[in-house]
Amino acid sequence: MSGRASFILLVALAAGCATPRKWTAPPKASLSFEGAEAVAREMARKPPAKLVPETGDPTTSSEAAAEAATAPPGATPEAAASTAPAPEAPETAEASEGPGCPPGRVYADEFKNLIQASGCGRLFYLQKAPGKPGEPAAWKRIGPEYQIAPQDDLHDAEVRLQGARLRTAVQTAGEQPLITLDQAKKLRSWSPKAVVTCLLGVDGALHACFVQADEPVVEKAVAAIMPTYRFKPATANGVPIPATFQMTVTVPVPKPNCDGLSDPILQNRCEREVRSPEGPAGADPELWGLPLGH
Repeated sequence: MSGRASFILLVALAAGCATPRKWTAPPKASLSFEGAEAVAREMARKPPAKLVPETGDPTTSSEAAAEAATAPPGATPEAAASTAPAPEAPETAEASEGPGCPPGRVYADEFKNLIQASGCGRLFYLQKAPGKPGEPAAWKRIGPEYQIAPQDDLHDAEVRLQGARLRTAVQTAGEQPLITLDQAKKLRSWSPKAVVTCLLGVDGALHACFVQADEPVVEKAVAAIMPTYRFKPATANGVPIPATFQMTVTVPVPKPNCDGLSDPILQNRCEREVRSPEGPAGADPELWGLPLGH
């Protein structure tokens, strides 16, 4: 397995550049020594008896952490991951027989506190867990293990990139996340965000998504809209290719309409409240009696 991931497609919510260009030297994303060691260790394991289809619903970090916490004592990482449900999926797919994935078939991308690793028809995530005082942080398996279709193999896609003329993916559809007013009142941020890491398949859909946010309600709101996203897939010499995908999604939060207050003192107080780092949860409850603004 290479110590560096050589192809990452980071797609912003706003737009993607569709201008074709000659591929020369792709930007590198360093895979740390600890990260590479963790990926090699996990890929060497035999996959679980059943894998979650890549079209299964997104996994959130809070759900995955809760499942790991309730796993039987002594359960192996892959055993705990294989218990994660795939809502609305007709059935899980049988994993291939045989030993783990050889290093030459592995592809991995490391982000700030998450690694997406894939190979031999499998994809899973590792999350950085704080170590004990004086010890380095450790990478641990989080969430289920997905079965990846052959056409969405990132290692094979990397090989096809060399010298190819590339066109980046372009978003064509995607709904905005929604939360209720009651949910908004409990948030600790007026501008909550979630980071979504997925596999962007050759079909233009997002697969095997992992959603991270500080608050579970934000994770769930963002996870719910991921199936609505569609893209014109990235291409190499006109042929669709899969890609690692990561984006940050901001969840709109309803705010009291401070401009509707005629008293300048009350208006200033209201504006301070909606700028408070404590978020809606720390706001004066009386503010929610005002009409909602933006």
